[in-house]
Amino acid sequence: MRACLLSKGESMEGKRYYWLKLKADFFASKEIKKLRKAGGDDCVLIYLKMQLASIQTDGCLSLDGIEDTAGAEIALELDEDPERVELTLSLLGKLGLAEVSDEAVTLPKVAESIGTETMDAGRKRAERAAIPDNVQTGADNVRTMSENVRKMSGQSPTEKEIEIDNRDREYKREKDKREKAPAARPSALASLIEAATESEAEREALRDFAEMRKTIKAPLTPSALKGIIEKVHKLGGDEETRIAILKQSIINSWRGVFPLHEDGGGGSRDRPPAKQSTSGQLDDFYRMSARWAQEGGA
Repeated sequence: MRACLLSKGESMEGKRYYWLKLKADFFASKEIKKLRKAGGDDCVLIYLKMQLASIQTDGCLSLDGIEDTAGAEIALELDEDPERVELTLSLLGKLGLAEVSDEAVTLPKVAESIGTETMDAGRKRAERAAIPDNVQTGADNVRTMSENVRKMSGQSPTEKEIEIDNRDREYKREKDKREKAPAARPSALASLIEAATESEAEREALRDFAEMRKTIKAPLTPSALKGIIEKVHKLGGDEETRIAILKQSIINSWRGVFPLHEDGGGGSRDRPPAKQSTSGQLDDFYRMSARWAQEGGA
């Protein structure tokens, strides 16, 4: 027994897969119940094996005439008892599930139960299923058009199509990597600033001081920032004073923090000018702030 029809386009599309789709009520249908009642479970099994044997030929099994009867030749192919196959063919013919001629045995209901696709098509279907429905890239459009052209011309995938497929796989890998990546942790400096005070204004002043240190190419390390915070709290007994001390260093681009000074400036980045009382420092700082505000608004 041989297939009487060749699978269309099989040689051009590469390896092809086939499967048999059975309806949910296959065993509950009247024809199968009758087949089982009249011939037993063996006849149902033989019918299923015949369907699988003809899956690539749309339900058509051709006969070579090497046996005296169609049943005997099919039995040889299926490794089944000839008498049981003859009985099965007879029952299938009466139920309209098989048509027997000198050249072939045809199973009319098999064609509508066959599914098939190439290995290449199955791979692309799986890749498309992995991409969200709301994501439509230019590569998707190009790939769809090229697939349609290839189906019409019977051509194998081109280098461009392979490139697009590789790009899609790369997109999926990057997307999976982003989704699995842990949430970014706050930096050590940010954590220290957050824990230093409950005042958002004071935290902002500490952030500005850290930023200033970057601009003068002397960035803070966590241990250095910890020392700055401790010294600021030692020099300033209240939030307002601590903020003023930090702003004084920011304005003068000082690397460290020092008691408030009357002139609010002078001195080098490492060493400020002479000390003065805290009250005088605050008064002078507020006067300078008011002057700077007026100059900035002018």
